[in-house]
Amino acid sequence: MDVASGNMQHSLMRRANSIANGSGSAVSLASDGKTSAVVRHSLAQPPEVWAGAIGEWKQITSRNANLKPAWGEAKSIHWQNDGFSLQGWLLYPLNY
Repeated sequence: MDVASGNMQHSLMRRANSIANGSGSAVSLASDGKTSAVVRHSLAQPPEVWAGAIGEWKQITSRNANLKPAWGEAKSIHWQNDGFSLQGWLLYPLNY
């Protein structure tokens, strides 16, 4: 993102996952401005390191590949309440 103009050249993500950890951002940017590394996870996938061109990461680690969530399918749901648009996650029980 060009801070001065506000132009954004790349989207970081288009999937339902996170690149933040419990204490802040889990993103590292290289000085070339084109390469980055992230710790990426979702409700279905445990944290792993991904790296490459911004938004085009390739998975680097598989350290947590054997970890599975203690819940079933996760669905993003949207609703209105008191004039606000809200989004939340519906987590089904395991083996539902």
